[in-house]
Amino acid sequence: MKSRFLVFILIFALMSEFNVVFASSVIFSDGFEDGFLNWTDNDEKWATSGTSVPNGVKSGEKRAEVKGNTEPGDDVLLKNVSTIDKEGIIFQFWYRIKESLEDSDHVYVEWTPDGSNWNILRDFTSLAKSDVWELASYNLPAEADDNVNFAVRFRAHLGAASSDIFYLDDVALVGDNDNFTPIPSISLSSSPQVSSEPTPTALATPISTPTPMSSPRPSPILTPSPSFSFLLTPTPIPPPPSVLRTPTPTPKISKIQDSAISQTPTPVPSVSARTELQILLPADKFNQKLNKSSEESVASGSTEVTILPQKSDKIPKDANSFFASIFKFAAPKSFWFLGLMIAAIVISLAKLKKN
Repeated sequence: MKSRFLVFILIFALMSEFNVVFASSVIFSDGFEDGFLNWTDNDEKWATSGTSVPNGVKSGEKRAEVKGNTEPGDDVLLKNVSTIDKEGIIFQFWYRIKESLEDSDHVYVEWTPDGSNWNILRDFTSLAKSDVWELASYNLPAEADDNVNFAVRFRAHLGAASSDIFYLDDVALVGDNDNFTPIPSISLSSSPQVSSEPTPTALATPISTPTPMSSPRPSPILTPSPSFSFLLTPTPIPPPPSVLRTPTPTPKISKIQDSAISQTPTPVPSVSARTELQILLPADKFNQKLNKSSEESVASGSTEVTILPQKSDKIPKDANSFFASIFKFAAPKSFWFLGLMIAAIVISLAKLKKN
């Protein structure tokens, strides 16, 4: 059933194609774009004109027109054309009544099979003016077929000087080829449905179908691993504590008594720290110093010694010499102790950065 339907479609397409070939055989056509160069003859009252007014032409830029008084005779627009090897002749054109035609006004459309005997196809008379272009088409008899003496003409007989105007445009003469032998390869080239040979269109179906390779496959590279995320976001290392800026307090030697002397060893110059040494003196010795100034500060390098008064006399007289000997013994050792601490801190920081 399906194959019969396809055969029917093929036959219908062939018949339609051949009919188009027969009907589209144009023998003569003219839109007056070149004036009357394609015409055999034209009298004085026939002219060509172009206008930008709406409906001034049917197509293109020019039209033909006849107007004015044609007396004493008629004004003719003539075309001799051979119809050899043609049959089924059709003559057609577009017209417009620009100004009304009275009973005495005539525009005849005529044809001749021998060049002398004219046959009237249409007589345009007693027509009101119109703004619309109309198509006129006439099927000619068999005498017009395969005729070398065939001719057509427009013959105008107008009485008024300017009030009778007839517009003409897009004249055509068409016919069929009477000895035409249909060749399928000629008519089938314009339509893929009537091809005499099968076309490889069926092969396009599997090609257009997407294959599994076209869909992207998930790749493990696209999924970041935990180690890769650690490389992108490294753990910030806390800044090392500042040792040089914050001096480490040295051991303080003091005797918890009212007249105790608190001593602080002199810091290393490279640490840039200032250590204050306070010495408490008995009241009698403090009074001797007080005569010079209310409070005396002695600065030696980066160590400042402040002498303060003693609150009581409970300390032995040789207390100052005892603590002075201790300070003299502890000062060099505090220097080495502080240096070892700094070296230990530097080594710890180096190991921390290396890890």
